[in-house]
Amino acid sequence: MNFLNQILIKRTLNYNEETNTKKLNKKNIYIFPTWYGFQLGIFLFFCLLASTIYQNNFSLLIFIILFFIFFISILLTFQNLHQLSFHTKTEYLAEQDHFNKIKIHVINHTDTKKMNVCVEMEEAQAQKDFFSGDNHIEILKQFKQRGIFTLPTLSCYTLFPFGIIKAWSYQKLNGRVFVYPKPTAPPRKVDWYMQNFNIHSKGEFYEFDRIEEYQPGDSLSKIAWKISTAKKKKFVKYFNSDIQREEILIDFDTLHPEKDFETRLQYCSFLILYCYDHEKKFALKINQVTSEFNSTKTHCEKILKKLCYAKNI
Repeated sequence: MNFLNQILIKRTLNYNEETNTKKLNKKNIYIFPTWYGFQLGIFLFFCLLASTIYQNNFSLLIFIILFFIFFISILLTFQNLHQLSFHTKTEYLAEQDHFNKIKIHVINHTDTKKMNVCVEMEEAQAQKDFFSGDNHIEILKQFKQRGIFTLPTLSCYTLFPFGIIKAWSYQKLNGRVFVYPKPTAPPRKVDWYMQNFNIHSKGEFYEFDRIEEYQPGDSLSKIAWKISTAKKKKFVKYFNSDIQREEILIDFDTLHPEKDFETRLQYCSFLILYCYDHEKKFALKINQVTSEFNSTKTHCEKILKKLCYAKNI
């Protein structure tokens, strides 16, 4: 379904423009040697021991060089995360069982390029170099169930430059993710639902056009009695029948009631996205509550959000 993929790319995870901001500094950055760092530390210890016991200048020289590398690695690894800030939205909209793109705005507040920084959200991760100023990174995150979830903890780490020191930081985000049901095509063709859910499909919609003086053969049911009485002549109302109105009411209660609750929600999700993609005015009726009719992106996101916390009552 190409149209569905296109709309998901345009809309997914773009629900609320408010942002969370988390900045990394010396108070929330942690440093610890890696396994290779521990091995290097043990080697440094024996080099120092050998140079002390056996008065070996070569061992002392090796100790000084490697200790200098170890110390420089600590400074560079720390600086590789220091003064980075991460900006995420407070609300995201995501599709169930789909790898959604969580877009993160990263600002490097220094003039130094940050190398090989890894950003994670649970099992999802991305690695990138961050230049001075504004940067963007996308993390592919999959949600197995519909519902409302807190935004996963953001963690970032770096092993730059030598891989012997690891610097990392954990940031708790305040955002929420609204996961709507996976869009699934219902059993019948889409045109059938568009016709049967169109509240104007039972008759042609007529729009008022003009009032003219009565002519022999005009229908008496169209006489404008108020103006005819005032002018003491018969006048009739003319209507334009060329304008068709299409407003789709997606009625959850009548949408394949033989199916289970979650499957019907998936059908609703599909029809909502179809209506939005084809610029049709639509509304959702679920649990005896009917939304307003509209065709905007905000309306579509609002209706999908309702599906996130819909309950079988």
